[in-house]
Amino acid sequence: MKNVFLGKWQNIVGLNFFLLFYGFILFYGLKNAGFQNTFLDALVSVLVLTPLLIGMSFLLYFYRPKKDSFLYILGLSLFLTGLYVGIVKSLHLHLDFMVESKKTLSETMIFRWFGTFIIFNLFGFICFLFYVNKEKAQLHAHLLTSEKLARDTEISKLQYQFQPHFLFNSLNSIYALIGSQPEKAREMIVLLSDFMRFVSNKDYNATSTLKNEISAIEMYLEIEKVRFSNRLKTQIELMPDTLNAQIPILILQPLVENAIKFGLYETLDQVEIKIYSYLLDNHLVVEISNPFDISLQNQKKGTGFGISSVKKRLELSYFRHDLVKISEIENVFKIKITIPQV
Repeated sequence: MKNVFLGKWQNIVGLNFFLLFYGFILFYGLKNAGFQNTFLDALVSVLVLTPLLIGMSFLLYFYRPKKDSFLYILGLSLFLTGLYVGIVKSLHLHLDFMVESKKTLSETMIFRWFGTFIIFNLFGFICFLFYVNKEKAQLHAHLLTSEKLARDTEISKLQYQFQPHFLFNSLNSIYALIGSQPEKAREMIVLLSDFMRFVSNKDYNATSTLKNEISAIEMYLEIEKVRFSNRLKTQIELMPDTLNAQIPILILQPLVENAIKFGLYETLDQVEIKIYSYLLDNHLVVEISNPFDISLQNQKKGTGFGISSVKKRLELSYFRHDLVKISEIENVFKIKITIPQV
């Protein structure tokens, strides 16, 4: 069985403090009996007290009533005090080297009872508080671990949803190109293979630098540019101090995909997708904007998975609900995400 009391140096120091304190007050209280008798008496008393204190710590570790804890410790202290006094009296009667100190035993009995009872009470309450606080800390750590596992599971679930979602959309695009532009379809397959190989090894629970995230976005944009040719233009402007900022892996791809979907579908005009980043109050801010046709807005259908998945991931990762903001101004749709920098 794992030792619950003597396993840490803090507990050993605490026990030694009580023993030294008790030995000192006992030695001081019996100083009129002579140095040798007093020293032997104090030494034997401390040796008797040691296992009783350890036993008390075990009792409080394995059983602590939720109600009437104060009375429980008082009763336990009273019982152990009586046991201690009984053992000490027996030793005074049977140990030859303590014969001379027998005279002082009866004279100091009240002092022994009261002093030992106080020692047991103090030690008991300290142990009680120590174990209660330790249990609370362990419970808190367990809850944090459980919450983290739940978050990681939910984020992984989003990852498993994202990859098929993106893959199906890309396969539909390839299918549309096979008949009319087979060369572009083959090129898109190669690019898609490279991109999927890149994203399949990523851990959605981790973070990366904005620079690496933009590299993944550029790979994705190469795929879409094959499909939309010169109709898709991109403008990426990153402030130099944001390149090494931390950002959840592949958090931008669904947003860029959403911008292309609502910016390029249903139109034959050239469309420019803009990505802009900057730091604000120790937060990384990334803005993605695309033009859209208000008259066609209600005709477009979709699952809304892209933006909703980003919101969910940020909520799970940072415990905040204000990290995604959407605005529509003069036929321009803009989504802004804010990433705290720890």
